[in-house]
Amino acid sequence: MQGLVHAEEHIAVYGRPIARASAASCTVLVVDDISDNRELYAEVLRQEGYDVISARDGAEAVEAVERHQPGIVLMDLGMPVVDGYESTRRIRDLAKIAQPYIVALSAFTDRTSRRRSLEAGCNEFLHKPLLPSDLTRKLAAIREGTNAVARTRAR
Repeated sequence: MQGLVHAEEHIAVYGRPIARASAASCTVLVVDDISDNRELYAEVLRQEGYDVISARDGAEAVEAVERHQPGIVLMDLGMPVVDGYESTRRIRDLAKIAQPYIVALSAFTDRTSRRRSLEAGCNEFLHKPLLPSDLTRKLAAIREGTNAVARTRAR
């Protein structure tokens, strides 16, 4: 079965398999504290046939991942309550779930933000604002397994 990332590398870091996003159906969790962003991404993704759930902050994101086990998470990094970095770390520490593919979304364009997101456990980092066409192309690539090998967090 073709996966999103090299499973052996993910298991070596996290000790459990990563979720597979099938081409036929995929649940995406959209995490953003700005409701307009959540609604825009959700609408675009629903039009493309994705099942979409959303969360307003990192704490809700961790609960949603435990409850729904989405294949892909779009994670805003700069949020109140629990930010995207910490939320990603908490998701990666969940022992009883298949791990989702986490895409960090941020208006921060500096290398430090990108590095921190990858160290926290995000698979990729994308800059906001993100055009709907770019979002759908990226998720299609992830689903089909044509993306780069998952990033691993620093030890």
